[in-house]
Amino acid sequence: MNTATKIYTQIAFSSLFLCAVFQQVQAQGLSHGLGNEEENSESITQRVLGLEKKCEAFQMYLNSRFEYDQDFDAYGNGGRLKARNLRPEVLGTMGKWSYRLRLNLLADQTPQEYDNLNNVIDMAFVNYKANNHWDFTFGAKMLSYGTFEFDWNPLYVLAFSEFQDNLYNFREMGIMANYSLNHNHSFSFEVANNDHLRFSERHPALQSIYEECRVPLQFSALWMGKLFDNHLQTMWSYTHQNHAKKCNSQLIMLGTAWRDRLFDIVLDYNCAFGDVDYLGLVQRDLEKYQPAMSPISHTAYNQIGFDIEYRPSKRWLCFTKFSTNFSHSDTHSIFEHYRTAYDYMAAVQYLPETVGQDIRFSLAYIGKSVRYKENLGFSNSNSSSIALSVICRLKLF
Repeated sequence: MNTATKIYTQIAFSSLFLCAVFQQVQAQGLSHGLGNEEENSESITQRVLGLEKKCEAFQMYLNSRFEYDQDFDAYGNGGRLKARNLRPEVLGTMGKWSYRLRLNLLADQTPQEYDNLNNVIDMAFVNYKANNHWDFTFGAKMLSYGTFEFDWNPLYVLAFSEFQDNLYNFREMGIMANYSLNHNHSFSFEVANNDHLRFSERHPALQSIYEECRVPLQFSALWMGKLFDNHLQTMWSYTHQNHAKKCNSQLIMLGTAWRDRLFDIVLDYNCAFGDVDYLGLVQRDLEKYQPAMSPISHTAYNQIGFDIEYRPSKRWLCFTKFSTNFSHSDTHSIFEHYRTAYDYMAAVQYLPETVGQDIRFSLAYIGKSVRYKENLGFSNSNSSSIALSVICRLKLF
């Protein structure tokens, strides 16, 4: 470990005691829960030291997922062991203040120019609860986007859909105000950095078309609702993003779920459109297949995702996932509704008997298919894999 890394690590873990993260969260997006139902369970430290009372001001978790992947694609079959997730996190509540810090130890440590953060920091923010209706969050956080896939803890997401997998600004520095109308409905309003890179770095092909603006921000509104005795749940958001002068995009993310004792059924809709290629997929195809054409600007993406989770018993979990993403650009007629991507997955998980810890063994089949309109000269593709995983969320303190 080099000197810079040692210093960074010391500073990061020292800050665990100085950060003063939100109320407990389900995960990636706004983290509305810790990702399991063991929030009040006994920690490993309590069991080892025989402590009678847990500390609300400091709780520590370790998220980890290790996999064996067997790939099947056009390049032949290959198998490998991978570390997919390694994220320590701490959180706590002190009166009206709460905090949360989560690190991604597998991410790039290079600081970004705009916010001086690097990708190791998943979230680092504080929350102030003013009263029973209003609370305010400040710092680096997952943005106020809708859909349940975005909000899930990445520890449990074996494969993200194409839309979610290509979001580059899922975590930014921002300020969020949240109004809880009652126990069933809340509304969040957020102002955040639009990107952690300059426009010329994110969209180099467009820097001759648009002039950079001084303060590229995005504005989001999110409704989270529970209806019909909490069976029907919503996470709907709208975001306006400013990338450069006279260069904007819109992001609509609508998540709707039906939950009961045995089943969770989730329907997520994602839409991104505007003056830039938000996901970068169309521009990537242009550079690969039609490099002589002028750069892509106006694009639109529409994705529909469908998830079903079935819990036949306390120890077994089965789920399936399917999504379709449509890509379009009117910059060149060749790219009008030219590409469709399909993501699909089926998995079964076993949850052994543990004392207050979330440990799972998972077996999943994951596939992806990309189809282009005929006579464009683009190559269709298919890929699939089988993943055998050990997933752990350990409550250390």
